[in-house]
Amino acid sequence: MILKKLVLKNFRNYEKGQWIFSDGINVFYGKNGQGKTNLLEAIHFCGLGFSHRTHQENDLVNLLFDEMSVIADIERHDTQNVIKIKKASRHDKKQILIDKNQIKPREFIGSFKVTTFSPEDLLLVKGEPSLRRRFLDMQLSQINNNYCFSLARYNKIVRQRNILLKQIKEKKAKESSLEIWDEQFSKEAAYIIKQRIKIVGSISEKVENIYKSIAGEQEISRAIYKLKKNSGEEELKEDFINDCEIWYKKQLLERRNKDIERLSTGIGPHRDDLLFLIDDKAARVFASQGQQRSLVLALKISEIMIIKEETGEYPVFLLDDVMSELDSGRRKNLLEFLKNQIQSFITVTEKSFLEGIKNASFFKVENGVVIEDG
Repeated sequence: MILKKLVLKNFRNYEKGQWIFSDGINVFYGKNGQGKTNLLEAIHFCGLGFSHRTHQENDLVNLLFDEMSVIADIERHDTQNVIKIKKASRHDKKQILIDKNQIKPREFIGSFKVTTFSPEDLLLVKGEPSLRRRFLDMQLSQINNNYCFSLARYNKIVRQRNILLKQIKEKKAKESSLEIWDEQFSKEAAYIIKQRIKIVGSISEKVENIYKSIAGEQEISRAIYKLKKNSGEEELKEDFINDCEIWYKKQLLERRNKDIERLSTGIGPHRDDLLFLIDDKAARVFASQGQQRSLVLALKISEIMIIKEETGEYPVFLLDDVMSELDSGRRKNLLEFLKNQIQSFITVTEKSFLEGIKNASFFKVENGVVIEDG
């Protein structure tokens, strides 16, 4: 997967601009607040159809204008495509086009594969469970379009079920009306769980080896899926997936009164978690800052490797201001992994920070102007 050219119009602090990139490492350098991260955000936007920084798409439109567009010329499997995402005005929904053919956002994910590593990702180990669930969901959505659709259906079912719980508590609906929603809930939840447990097994296997090479330690790291049950949490075993649809129906029935009282669905994939262990100790509790950084970096590299295994192509890798968060050893190991196989876009404040990289292209970014200088 290669991004050959990027064209921006009224995106963030860019009124107009187009750039051609190398197939290897591309470095954007400049002082903070000049627009380096905005460039990576535009690439991410073209890859997944949404920003990794904001849920408000109008934030992406230059303050001086009403319309916005991002165009990416990409190359994959010896074919070339042009992706265009635009907003005709702030009041209109975005349009996504591939080679001038409009497609729906959920159908788009996976068309241009992107992996992003930003400072916020350093919270993956110690942050909220929602961050780790999102990490799994985004990775699965890029390699399995059916997962993306199932997740969308599941989230809609949870919302509708919660509305119904409120109506039941207010005596505006019968408790028996939950049965049809519980049936649909269990079906989608079972599919999601099966896909998650499969990929967590792959992540855990890869992270163990990658972590050792990055950290230079013999510590054993692994990932386990924590399943939310009525009786608490427990590690999800692979043999569970054979009868999880029946299990969910039973769990929902057992907790029905509790859900009605709390007006929310208290069990399901939206309540689960991903736990990381180092030498069988919870990393979120016992890991040092250096161990956390090594673990998150290993997670991002495992994501790249899994996408390659499942789709036959590497994603484009975006590294937003994370080089300063890694020590020289981790930086060296990361760059060695990227070399000659993965197109990458890296932001740094000083060119000298990465100037020793062979075959890299450097772009100076200053106040929304980008100039290639070697």
